[in-house]
Amino acid sequence: EPRQRRGRTLVSAMPRYDSTTSRPSGRTARLSPGDEASLQAVVKALVTGRMDRASELLHRLETGDKLWPKKTAYHFLIHTCVKSSSPQAASWCLEHMIQAGLKPNLSTYNSVIDSHAKCGDVVSANRWWGMVEEAGLQPSAITYNTMMKACAKGKDPAQAQWWLERMQCDGISPCIISFNTVLDAMAHVGNIDQAERVFQQMKDLGVVPDALVYNTLINVAAKALRPEKAQTFMLEMIGNKLMPDKRTYNCLLTAFAKVGDVRRAEHWFYRMRSEGCDADSMIFGSMVHACAKAGNVKRAEFWVEEMKRHGFDPNTFCISLLTKANMQARDATRAGKGCPQQQQQQ
Repeated sequence: EPRQRRGRTLVSAMPRYDSTTSRPSGRTARLSPGDEASLQAVVKALVTGRMDRASELLHRLETGDKLWPKKTAYHFLIHTCVKSSSPQAASWCLEHMIQAGLKPNLSTYNSVIDSHAKCGDVVSANRWWGMVEEAGLQPSAITYNTMMKACAKGKDPAQAQWWLERMQCDGISPCIISFNTVLDAMAHVGNIDQAERVFQQMKDLGVVPDALVYNTLINVAAKALRPEKAQTFMLEMIGNKLMPDKRTYNCLLTAFAKVGDVRRAEHWFYRMRSEGCDADSMIFGSMVHACAKAGNVKRAEFWVEEMKRHGFDPNTFCISLLTKANMQARDATRAGKGCPQQQQQQ
C-alpha cells in the first residue's frame, strides 16, 4: 500500500449528495489544493460583501485553460458559505450555479434554505422553496422541517403550523422534529392552547414525545404564565420515564418565578437536587426571581447567598430584582407607617 503523507493531503475530496437521502452517494469528485484555495478566496469575497470581486474570481476559474469539476466547485462554495453563516452568500452561489446551467440537488437547496431559516428569513426560505418546485424536485421531510424552522425563528407560529399541515396533505409523515419545531414557534408567543392541540395531534399520530418536546411545552407554558400547565407537563414527562435535565427544571422554575409562586418553586428546586441534578446560575436566578416577584425580600436574600455559596456570582438581573424588591418593601413600610399619622391629622 502507498505510504500516507502527514499533514495536509494533496487532494481534498468533496462528497456528492444524493437528492433523495441527503447523504453522500459514494461517488467522489476531487478538487486540487489550488482550486480549493481559489474557491476559498471567492468565499472570502462573498462573506465580506464584495460581490464584484467574487464574480471576477469565479469568472477566472470558469474560463481558465484547465478542466475542473464545476459542479463540485459550486457545491463546495455553497456548503462553505453555509458553514460560515452567510445565507446571502450561499444564495448568490446557488443562483450562479443555476445560471451556469448546472442542476443543484435537493440537498443543496435544503442547505441554502436552512441557512436562511437559522436567521428567521422566511421570505428567502419561501423563495428557494419555489425554486425547488420549479426545478421539478420533490421536497423531503427535511425541506418541510426547514421551512417550519424558518417560521419558528421568525416568530410566526401560524405559518409554522401551516407548513405542518401542508406536509401531511402532501403525503409526508411529520416526525418528532416537525412537531417540536412548531411547538418552539409557539413558545415565542406563549400560545399554550394551540400548543396543546399540536401536542395531542402528535400523540394521535403515534409520534412518541421525547424530553426535548416536554422541555418546549414547559417553556410555552412559562411564556403563557401558566405554571400549573408547566407542572402538568413535568409530571407527565416523569411518568413517561423521561429524565428532566437542568433546562427542564429551569423552564419549570421560570414558570413559577414569573407569578411569584415561591412555595412550588422551592418544592421543585429541592426535588431537583434530590434527583442528583445540580443547580446552575440560571436556576438560582429563577429562585431569586420567584421570591422578588412575591415581595419576599428575606427569602430572595437567602437564595442570593445560596448562589454565592455554590460558586456563582449574582448577575445584574438578580441584583436588580433584589434591589427592586427592597425598594418596594421600604415603600410599603413607609406607606403603612404613614396611615395612622394621616388619620390623626384628620
